[in-house]
Amino acid sequence: MHTHLRPFKSAALVATAGSLLVVTACGSDGSGATAKRPGDDAFFSVQAATQDGWKAPTDKCPDSAAVNAPIKGTVTIGATGPLTGGVAAGFTPYFDGYRAYIDYANKWGLLDALKVKLIVEDDQLSPDLTPNAVNKLIESKVDVFAGSLGTASNQVVRTTLNDECMPQLFASTGAPDMNDPKAYPWTSGLPIPYDLEVKAYARKIAADHPSGAKVALLTVANPAGKAYVNAMRSVASGLGIKITSEQTLDPVDTNPPTSQVTNLAADKPDAIVALPVGSGCVTFLRELAAREAQADGWNPDVYLTWTCANSTVLRAAKDAADGVMTANMLADIQSDGARSRPGVAAYLDWMDQEGKSKVAASALTGWYEGEVVVAVLKQAQQSPDGLTRASILEASRNFKLSSSVTLPRVEVGMNGTTDPVPSETFYITKYSADTGSFTLEGNLVSPSSS
Repeated sequence: MHTHLRPFKSAALVATAGSLLVVTACGSDGSGATAKRPGDDAFFSVQAATQDGWKAPTDKCPDSAAVNAPIKGTVTIGATGPLTGGVAAGFTPYFDGYRAYIDYANKWGLLDALKVKLIVEDDQLSPDLTPNAVNKLIESKVDVFAGSLGTASNQVVRTTLNDECMPQLFASTGAPDMNDPKAYPWTSGLPIPYDLEVKAYARKIAADHPSGAKVALLTVANPAGKAYVNAMRSVASGLGIKITSEQTLDPVDTNPPTSQVTNLAADKPDAIVALPVGSGCVTFLRELAAREAQADGWNPDVYLTWTCANSTVLRAAKDAADGVMTANMLADIQSDGARSRPGVAAYLDWMDQEGKSKVAASALTGWYEGEVVVAVLKQAQQSPDGLTRASILEASRNFKLSSSVTLPRVEVGMNGTTDPVPSETFYITKYSADTGSFTLEGNLVSPSSS
């Protein structure tokens, strides 16, 4: 195995973020691998999809022996993200949840005797720092990368990781081009792709404003924001939507977006679609509430990216978050009856034990990331080749997961090149500041509904 990555070919870009998201309700037919939680209730079940014959492309790997070598005793996962710097606080809960699930899996033997080790290297969510962080992880003998944060941070190392045949799995970004197995077979994303999210918002805006709607966009100035804007532009005219303003934010700027909100409010749009990151989720909503208070009678519909879609973040915005709509796949752990679901109860109990109950709502995305990763490891572990880098990659592109912590009927999985996008089903939900919880807005969003 190479101890250093070859020189990175991609130019460094401005950083982006992503929280994580998704999961499924495809029940097991009994042929898949099932992990148990305390009490022997099924915690998750994972099974193969109807695979289209896709196999790991190992013929051009620089070290084929390393790619096919058995992984025994401990499988080591590497991830990058902001552990320090101005944006770190907004993403700390994600890693709290991710580590919590790995600890849970080890405690209860979800992979039998195999242990999982997670090493997170700090890149401050800056793609300038990500290559060095990845090299450190390679030197630490990681077996796979999984759950790294940020669009640009993942993109800047993607070519080299693919050249090295190093799995770069379930990256925490909704960038659509992270799900391209033909160009980048060793790479995949996990969250709802930004283009699918925005198009779902656009369809709802059009349905709510049948005579036409004015829409303003506020996005971070990076590849994630560009994907957001391009998706809205691609469907706007066909849905009777006029884009009145496109405002951008520096993803590492923690100052309130006063001027941007002032500009997007000038034309009093019917709806605002926003992709801030980290603490910007809260400051955007506060600035917008202040502007609404000054504009008598103006009360636009507000669609806020799924990266802000948890009650911990929105509670910090208080009444400014009331009525905000967002894409969502994960269970609302603040809702009445949340503990009636065994998987959610297990999560909340574990976070209580770890002293992390205050961040449980925002840490759920990390817990879910861990659950998906462990489920795929389990499927690879039971494959004819056993656990190898190649078998892990093949399992990641050929699975259906029945998860413990998602909304009803939400599905996650991939099927080779036939269906390379893991998260295509979700709901639009509306947040209530009074209850601190979400309600579903309409039916399940799925490829068939698009």
